[in-house]
Amino acid sequence: MLKQLPLALIVLVSLTCPTADAEATQILRIGMSAPPESDQGIFARRFKTIVESLSRGEIRVSVFADSAFGNDPDLLDHLRSGSLAAVTVSTGNAVASVEELGTLALPGLVETHEEAVKATTGSTGSYWNELCMKKGNARILGWSYSGPRTVYAPGPLPRTPDRLRDFVVSATFTEWEAGTATTRDSLAASAHKDAVPLYRYYRMHPFVIGGAAWRQFSPEHRDILVQAGREAQQYAILMQALKPVDRQGALTRPALTNAQLQNLIWPEFYDLLGGKGPITRVLDAITWR
Repeated sequence: MLKQLPLALIVLVSLTCPTADAEATQILRIGMSAPPESDQGIFARRFKTIVESLSRGEIRVSVFADSAFGNDPDLLDHLRSGSLAAVTVSTGNAVASVEELGTLALPGLVETHEEAVKATTGSTGSYWNELCMKKGNARILGWSYSGPRTVYAPGPLPRTPDRLRDFVVSATFTEWEAGTATTRDSLAASAHKDAVPLYRYYRMHPFVIGGAAWRQFSPEHRDILVQAGREAQQYAILMQALKPVDRQGALTRPALTNAQLQNLIWPEFYDLLGGKGPITRVLDAITWR
């Protein structure tokens, strides 16, 4: 009986105490309101594959899609509290954390895949990341791209400039709040016999990791996360570029002209989005050759 005691203790210790490998494994929880097959889901799955491969299993990534942790505002709350390490949200909903990011969802500012890539990479990409670190205690590791979208509204449109401005601003906020439901809602809206195409914009989603989660990783693991974010974004860019062109959307002409958008609509967002500066920065980025 006494001879069997040491063996029993060994078994007990092995069951109750984690091994060195288990202790070394870090869990990175990602939340999103979009489904797994979405563009955000494609980015997250590629990110997960790269991180777990490069870290040799020292980092395990868990992806919670389909609003498992709630909608975009809920995800940002979970990011702040630390219950989620990283989230991907729409630029419109990101205003709650870093107001300038809403610039990327302004009516008619960024409309094509090429413009979206230019507005989120290079010095402009660094600009958004610096704002997130300063104001949101978070870091952008990459972007996913969901293509251009035409926003519809029931017609006829108001005739006076003041009423038209209020109408479009209200429609814009409704669009931002819709989040991942925009694709579904757009089909219903465009099918309505009196629907009017208001404006077009490009849907993009920053993938951000919270400051508290970031600080828990070693410098070597941080390098892996940065590399994985960059390569997942490259993959997302390619996958979006390979999609067939939405000819109906491309041929649809919005009712609002560029002059109306720039002179009547955009100024209404200056106070909310940090002034005219972020808009000018994006315009410089997308017109750079």
